[in-house]
Formats: sequence, structure tokens, C-alpha cells
Amino acid sequence: VIAHLLTLSALVLAYRISPFHPLAHYPGPLRCKLSKFWIGFLSLDGRSHEYIKRLHEEHGDVVRIGEPTLC
Repeated sequence: VIAHLLTLSALVLAYRISPFHPLAHYPGPLRCKLSKFWIGFLSLDGRSHEYIKRLHEEHGDVVRIGEPTLC
């Protein structure tokens, strides 16, 4: 069971950074492409807006900062 979960997690992360992902052409840091946990961690101190502003200054108008969620 553990090997299955580790393999599944590795494949999901590989897909998120692959050129086959629908959002692959949007720029952004690797850790933000992999998960929303990084931006969530930055939100703990209430300064995530400064980080996002820096990303826009670096990458332009559109920045990929997390995976889309399914509702």
C-alpha cells in the first residue's frame, strides 16, 4: 500500500511539472506548480500578497501559483 501511494504521488508531481499539463505554459516557481501548500504556508503570517506581487514583477501578468481545485 505504501509503495502504491508513493508511486502515485511521484507520478502526480511529475505530471504537474510536465509539458503535458494544461497549465504548463504559465510561468511560476516550481514549488508553486507542485502544490498549494507553499502559498498556504506563506499565508500563515499574512504576507502572501507580497510574495505574489514579487512573482508578478518577475514573471509578468499571469503567474501559476498553485494547482486548480475541483469543486
